[in-house]
Amino acid sequence: MIGTLKNKIRDFTTLPGVRKYLGSTTWLMAQKVLSLVGSVFIGIWVARYMGPEDYGIFNYVQSFVGIFAIIASLGLDSLIIRELVNKETLRNEILGTCLSLKIIGCFTLLLIISILALFISWESTLFVYALFVVLASFFNSFNIIDFYFKSQVKGEFIAKVNIAVLILGSLLKVLFILTEQPLIFFFFVLSAEAFMVGLGLIWFYQKKVGSLKLWKFNKVVAKQLLKDGWPLILTGFVVMIYMKVDQVMIQYFIDNEAVGQYA
Repeated sequence: MIGTLKNKIRDFTTLPGVRKYLGSTTWLMAQKVLSLVGSVFIGIWVARYMGPEDYGIFNYVQSFVGIFAIIASLGLDSLIIRELVNKETLRNEILGTCLSLKIIGCFTLLLIISILALFISWESTLFVYALFVVLASFFNSFNIIDFYFKSQVKGEFIAKVNIAVLILGSLLKVLFILTEQPLIFFFFVLSAEAFMVGLGLIWFYQKKVGSLKLWKFNKVVAKQLLKDGWPLILTGFVVMIYMKVDQVMIQYFIDNEAVGQYA
């Protein structure tokens, strides 16, 4: 009976569809495990190196920009996979339109952060830090390729890129800690990691699928995506306020060191 069960399991796992899903899932799980391990060990080291004051600034700026970063995504992240699965023949139009909308969203985010920075009289250093976070959001626009590979159950490409960037980003952080670099270098890592992920996804897409030059902006697709996405923008904005506003309020009512201790 055990032998029969083993044979059934072996036959099941050799099915093309099952092997495809298992391979994709295994790579994604490996990425999650490595990301968790890296965030624990490297994250603790970074926090101890920065100290409460700088670590508070680091988290405060990310939280402040993060509240409005949902504008850069325009609620599209929850729609792209659905659209790519249901309308595979319109792949180039969907990807090209989503990228264009996300880039517009990033410039809108930059405008909002600039106005708010003037309104609350930010120091110039805080605004520079925020620019690195906004820049990371810009590079994250290319995560639409991530969603495409997920729609095709090809998570191994996503995982390979993220694992490589995780290793490189961790090495950069360790280097900056050992050489005692200032806080701005760690904000640089945020945007550098997003840039490397975007570059890796573009490379895999062009190698396995086709050229980005084939992507097109389609007004009809844009209208439909924005129509479907605006409730998600509102929902995402409320969720981000719920998740991030605590650190912003602590910084406003107390100071950066309190934010660091809280984080």
